Amino acid sequence: MTTTYTVSAPLALAKGTDGRIGYYYRGATLEDNVPAEEKQRLVDLGMVTAQEALPPIGWDPSVDFGTEIPSVVTGEPAVASPDTTPEDGKPGTAASKADWVNYATSRGLSREEAEAATKADLIDRFGG
Repeated sequence: MTTTYTVSAPLALAKGTDGRIGYYYRGATLEDNVPAEEKQRLVDLGMVTAQEALPPIGWDPSVDFGTEIPSVVTGEPAVASPDTTPEDGKPGTAASKADWVNYATSRGLSREEAEAATKADLIDRFGG
């Protein structure tokens, strides 16, 4: 576990290992370059509080998650658009053009005409 040092005073000045003075305002966390004895001095003065940083619940250090973040983007809406009317099969405005082409052909338009039209045109003509 590591210890986090948070400034509780309006302002705390701390000398880093590089010899430079850092200005830390209330709520800021002291940086790693502040020596332990400097951090303890500020704790003793009541300007900084020290807290043990706990790992997240369920965290297992033996699990290697790698560097990649999986993507779940599909390009389709997660829920049906609110204007979908299931009883007549009309797609919502957020539906894909392919859904609108299928709907237009079910309403008598030829597939060639439906595929040549834009999605906006199909919505204007068959959307209501």
